[in-house]
Amino acid sequence: MDVDGINMIRQRMGVKTISSHSKYLGLPSIFGKSKKVFSQVIDKGSSQNEKKIHWASWDKLAYAKCVGGLGFRGVGDFNVSLLGKYVWRPLTGGPLLMQHIFQSKYYSRGTIKEAQLGYSLSYARRNMFGARELVLGGSRWRARNGKNQSIT
Repeated sequence: MDVDGINMIRQRMGVKTISSHSKYLGLPSIFGKSKKVFSQVIDKGSSQNEKKIHWASWDKLAYAKCVGGLGFRGVGDFNVSLLGKYVWRPLTGGPLLMQHIFQSKYYSRGTIKEAQLGYSLSYARRNMFGARELVLGGSRWRARNGKNQSIT
């Protein structure tokens, strides 16, 4: 595509032309837009004498986008659900590399069901045990059609 075609597309889309992709004060030129957005957030609600940041409540930010929020998730709940997957997978799935790593590191003397909490736990292990209580407390074993069940 020639330069005139590219310029026509840029004009129709409203994209600014950057003359060089160099750095400005040590930052890549892509950060310019982020700084403009941040300055708009700071300037909202500000006066000439003092700068204020416009704050929004977490409840408002956590609404779905279709309802008018920004669609953020509850970080704590999201973390527990991801850690719950690490607990759930060894209980239901086949052998995986991650399962072997966790087993050798965190519960080498049995399964995740029988593992003890121990002392001086890492952040990941402590949270994994919290998710374990949630998964084991709310899960139950179902036979379904019996094709994939091993009876040992």
